[in-house]
Amino acid sequence: MAAVGAFAVESQNIFGYQNKELNESANSFIVQTFLPCGVTKENVTLADFLPKDGAAGWDYYMDFLATLKTNGNLDKKYGYLSPYWADKYYEAEDVGWYDYSVLAEDPDTIEAEKKDSTKIPFGTGFLVSSSAADNTLTFSGEVLQDEIALPLNESANTFVGNVTPVAVRLNQMTPTDGAAGWDYYMDFLATLKTNGNLDKKYGYLSPYWADKYYEAEDVGWYDYSVLAEDPDTIEAEKVPDTVVFNPGDAFLVSVSNGGVELLVPSAL
Repeated sequence: MAAVGAFAVESQNIFGYQNKELNESANSFIVQTFLPCGVTKENVTLADFLPKDGAAGWDYYMDFLATLKTNGNLDKKYGYLSPYWADKYYEAEDVGWYDYSVLAEDPDTIEAEKKDSTKIPFGTGFLVSSSAADNTLTFSGEVLQDEIALPLNESANTFVGNVTPVAVRLNQMTPTDGAAGWDYYMDFLATLKTNGNLDKKYGYLSPYWADKYYEAEDVGWYDYSVLAEDPDTIEAEKVPDTVVFNPGDAFLVSVSNGGVELLVPSAL
C-alpha cells in the first residue's frame, strides 16, 4: 500500500501528499494522485514528481521514469538527480530531471539541460524502474473532489489509473455508456505485470448493451473472456469487490470508439 499523508482542509479545498511505493529492482506502473496547487491537469510536469532522496533512495544513474506509447513500448526516459547525489558528486543547482541518457553515463559534470518542465498531464499512466528497496515517488497537492473522467484513445491503448488518494474498486468505475461508448465484447481494462505484459483482463457490460441484448441486472464488470464471446446469455459471475486498485496504481484500457471516458469516483 502507498503511504498517503493526512488531508488538510482549506477554503473548501483538500490538500495532502502520497509516497507511492515502487517495486524493488523492477518496474512499477503508476499514475499521479494529487493535482499540484495552482496547476491545471494539462500542465503537470516532471518537476511535480519527487523521488525519494538519500543513499537508499532514487539512484541517479540507474533508475528512470518512462512515458509509454500506445503499444506499451517505452517512449521517453527520464532520470533524476536528487539532492543527496548532487551534494556528493555535483552541484546543488544540478538537482532535477534529465534525459535518462545524460545520467546513465554517470558523467563527471552535467552540462545538459534539465527536463523539469516536461509535461505529463494528470491521469497519464507511466512506468518507473527502481533499484532500491523502499523507494518512493511523492505526489502532493489538491485532492480532486468530483468524479474524474479519464479520456481514452480511440482504437488504441491508454495507460490511466486510480488518480485518487483512496483505494477504488473496479466495480466503482464506469466507462461511457451508449452505442458509441464502451463496446461490451471488444473493449477491456487490464492490469499489468512488472514486465509490462497484461495480467488480468476485464470487460464491462453497460446499461445500453444490457438493455439491447441482456438484462438490467447483468450490467457490470466481468472477466473479459465472458463478454469477448458475445454470449446469448450471461451466466458468469461479475467481478467481485475484491478487485481493488490502490492509490496511484496504473492499468491499461483498450477501447474501439472515440470519445470514450472512464469515470473514477470521487475520493470523498
